[in-house]
Amino acid sequence: MLQDFFADYHSAHTDYQVDNFIVETDGITLWGRYRQSLRELFGKISACRDMISHIRLMEINCAENEHKMKELRLTDHFEAKRLEVQNWDADLQLQVTRRKLQSRLKEMARWYAHCSYYREQITAIPSQKDLEEEYWVEKWKMEVSVRRVLGHQIPTDLMRHIMVLPEATRKDVMMHVHDIGECLLYVQTYEPIEVPDWYLNERIPESKEMERLCHEPELEWERVGTPDATNAPICELVQDSNKGCESNFILHRS
Repeated sequence: MLQDFFADYHSAHTDYQVDNFIVETDGITLWGRYRQSLRELFGKISACRDMISHIRLMEINCAENEHKMKELRLTDHFEAKRLEVQNWDADLQLQVTRRKLQSRLKEMARWYAHCSYYREQITAIPSQKDLEEEYWVEKWKMEVSVRRVLGHQIPTDLMRHIMVLPEATRKDVMMHVHDIGECLLYVQTYEPIEVPDWYLNERIPESKEMERLCHEPELEWERVGTPDATNAPICELVQDSNKGCESNFILHRS
């Protein structure tokens, strides 16, 4: 029975959490979702690399202890038994860490698919400023609408953020500050951006591919997943993450 419990336990986020809640927190627009997915993806890469290193070091320690035990059994029985207990404990830790690694690799692959999808939906425009501006306008409209619908006051810091927006977009947000009807309409008609199930089913790389990428420097990463030409190379996602997406993109909420 205990093994059944272990089989049901996963240390990473579920697919449902990834697809519906985490990216929605700071996403709102395609650009926001893309940036949030990039942060999640590279956070998981770092965590997986740490676990892989930990597993390797533990395996080396166990092998070293085995070598020492062969010599100590004839000269120091107690030290040999001590090393045997250490290896027993290390073996249990290795089992747990390997299971955690597989869960994290699976989540990492899903974040990769999210990054690829949002990146494919973004098309070129003159400047990144438009992307950032649209993202913050939508973010503040949502923040204002939710607070007003719940009967809460607009915080001073939020109003200061709205005040530094360009005049045209500031007026758009201020309509929600002054008109509760605009807020109700926004909340009622808001439609989250969803990654199609068929896309996730086709584009999520295997965990072994994700593990392989964890072993390699970012600049040597190759295209993973399906060989379709529209599948974004992860090396390009790295460039977007490191350089703040200096390429010019536009986003659409539908």
